[in-house]
Amino acid sequence: YSFLSKHKGLIALLLIFSSLAAGLEGVGIAVIFPILGDATGSFIKGGPKILNLFSGFFEGTSLQSRLQIGALAILLITFLRGVCIYVNIALAARLKNIVIKDFRMRCINQMMRVGFEYFNRQRGSDFQLMIDGYTNSTVGTIVNLIATAVPMLLTIVVLLVLLTAISLPLMLIAFGLVFLITLILNKLSKNIMHFSQQVIKVSYSFNSCVFDVISGMKLIRLFGQEPVMTKIFEKRVDDFNKMDYRVTTLTGMVVPLFEL
Repeated sequence: YSFLSKHKGLIALLLIFSSLAAGLEGVGIAVIFPILGDATGSFIKGGPKILNLFSGFFEGTSLQSRLQIGALAILLITFLRGVCIYVNIALAARLKNIVIKDFRMRCINQMMRVGFEYFNRQRGSDFQLMIDGYTNSTVGTIVNLIATAVPMLLTIVVLLVLLTAISLPLMLIAFGLVFLITLILNKLSKNIMHFSQQVIKVSYSFNSCVFDVISGMKLIRLFGQEPVMTKIFEKRVDDFNKMDYRVTTLTGMVVPLFEL
């Protein structure tokens, strides 16, 4: 929280553009609804007021005119929503850079106050690997939460409101599905966080192995330990690939569940 409290304005802008993108999703549905009709192009009247906000634009028009106006409106809404999403991504990237700098500066300030005996037990490369690993983990969590999860959740809220206006039973069914998907996503997020931490650890082990091979190449060749170090290196690579594959496949399940 201390990393984010200094950037409330930037986070507020992220939430604003996320809300605009979600709202435009609902506006798009409200524009399409009056165009719906039977095969003869009869105009839909009545129904939920929230879905007939734009009915006045289509009064007394033919089906072809409604389709043309609706297509132009959808194109405009899609463009504006794309702009909101782009700005949201740009703001998230800005927040990411700020948090990375704050985190790394805090790390270096802590290192400046650590006793010399600690440095005697640690190699210089270990500090670099720890800072990089924990920075990526922290930034990934923040960016995914604010720049990805929040817009999706806001879109879900908008769609649930529209479903409530259309049919309460349909909304209850959708809400039940959302609740079930939320439980699955909660489990997935915990697994993703767990395996992400494992990726950091095996990446740290892999990079340490690379450093050991480079720094100790003369001794390795002197004692003929090339095959041993090659096997150790291969194991580190396999461990990293295994954990990275788990994280990738688990993360790949998140988007389809949100699309539901």
